[in-house]
Amino acid sequence: MTTTRDITIFIAEDHPISLMGLKMMLEETAHFKIIGEAEDGRTAIDMVLEQKPDIVMMDLGLPEVDGIEATARIKEKLPGTRVLIFTAAEETDTIFGP
Repeated sequence: MTTTRDITIFIAEDHPISLMGLKMMLEETAHFKIIGEAEDGRTAIDMVLEQKPDIVMMDLGLPEVDGIEATARIKEKLPGTRVLIFTAAEETDTIFGP
């Protein structure tokens, strides 16, 4: 008999409505387990490095440390962690950095 391991997910999102929507959707999906959340990049980095989730869902426009920098720091320490980046921004500089 094969057992399926839950996929652990960390969400870094500073908008409460977006965070709530993501959590509601993911909590209804079999084998997904949300293990943490943060509203700013600095906290996200610290918590992800501690909790070591399988996937990080990262908003680009986070306060303190933006999603691009937070992703770079996380991938430096946890190269096997997948990071899904999302944003509502439309400006190229915001999406790709300066």
